[in-house]
Amino acid sequence: MVQLKPITQLLNIKGSCIAGESTVLGVGKLAGFSPITDNKMTGNIDTNIDLKARLALEEIVDNDIVYVHVKAPDVKGHDNEPFEKVKSIELFDRMVGLIHDQLPENVYILIAADHSTPCEVGEHTGEPVPILIYGPGIRIDRNNKYNELDCAYGGLGRIKGFEFVTTLHDLMGKVKKQGN
Repeated sequence: MVQLKPITQLLNIKGSCIAGESTVLGVGKLAGFSPITDNKMTGNIDTNIDLKARLALEEIVDNDIVYVHVKAPDVKGHDNEPFEKVKSIELFDRMVGLIHDQLPENVYILIAADHSTPCEVGEHTGEPVPILIYGPGIRIDRNNKYNELDCAYGGLGRIKGFEFVTTLHDLMGKVKKQGN
């Protein structure tokens, strides 16, 4: 049996995972994050993003990391419902705005999808997803839109998922420095 040491123990951090989907909550728990859920948070477009935003703002007070998950864009991609996928992305955008507008200045926001799920394919694909890192001391590039095409030209370039997470850990001062 493989023994996994939670990332919260490895880095000596505290985290919460806000989601309406049991798989995500389970992975968060394995990572050492406190699972935060409510029956108003679902894995679909009817999820309560206002509640998720409020909980994220509450949780960041006592945590180093708060992971907020939105499943709806993936679901709508699988279901080949492009107009509903657009609505789900607009809800996500509104949730990020609610969080950003009330977030303390010393907090970073990182945004990414775990994979691409184009409606016309209906399955996960290997296409790169847009990523965003925003916060104190972050160099601002010329990009001011968050989408696949604009982010491809952003200052972060194309990085792998583990590099994205390692970048967050580095910003938190939790990564051992390399070199002299």
